[in-house]
Amino acid sequence: MLDLARQNPNAQEIQDRFPCHWFPSRVARMQAFLSNRGNANTLNHVVFLGMEEYPLLLSEEENPPFRIFYRGRLPSKDEQLLSICGTRKADLAGESASYALALEAGANRVSVVTTHSQGIDRAALYAASDGGFPAFVPCDCGLDTPRVLQNRLLGGMNLLSAFEPDDKALRFRCLSRNVLTAALSPLLVVVEAPVRSGALHCACLALDMGREVVVHHSGLRDLPWCGGTRQLAQEGCPVVGGYPEIASFLGYRKDRSITPPKKYGPLYRYGNSCYSLTNET
Repeated sequence: MLDLARQNPNAQEIQDRFPCHWFPSRVARMQAFLSNRGNANTLNHVVFLGMEEYPLLLSEEENPPFRIFYRGRLPSKDEQLLSICGTRKADLAGESASYALALEAGANRVSVVTTHSQGIDRAALYAASDGGFPAFVPCDCGLDTPRVLQNRLLGGMNLLSAFEPDDKALRFRCLSRNVLTAALSPLLVVVEAPVRSGALHCACLALDMGREVVVHHSGLRDLPWCGGTRQLAQEGCPVVGGYPEIASFLGYRKDRSITPPKKYGPLYRYGNSCYSLTNET
């Protein structure tokens, strides 16, 4: 399949070679996606397992997706990445913790990997959007579905999907998407997660892949949506209070930090919390 992809065959050549697997409507949709018709302000791409551009950490897994569609760009080989996940039904404290973590990571040129689900993940995306920092967003559907195209928060983000461009979001696709979130970075931060949740599933995937998994201290409270994070901590996952501890563990930059709001300089607000960034001296 990789050899065929590198040959860049046209439609007629594929039809001649695979007459029993030829679906003109599906091929037409794929060609429209890759030619960016209907997406004038975006660039759509596809990468196959075995190609040089395929994400390195993902390619080393036991059964990685053979093909990934993406809009924007893929992580570079030397890019520092940090995965963040959590429950859709988070409280304001958890969302604020996710926002602060992603904001400080982005300010230190660490790209966040997280989904566009509500709650913890979306709070991290708001931080990347507010700061103008790069983020990589694994999607649970195709990149040409209304769920993606009509989400203004995703404008300018780097989107990845292992699904056909027009595949709708389904429950099993949400779980499959977690593979990308867990695999793309060396460490996953679980901010808040119930006992039965996609976030806990993502953490289990990361542990199976040999990734580091840490729990944010906001997920240790005695609340129903923190049961999974408390369980992870009880089973030995380290607890962190914010980005500096993660940076020390991974050897990432710590040039900038979050401080209480100052009279001057950029001010970032999420919910009822305010943040500003300063350079370390």
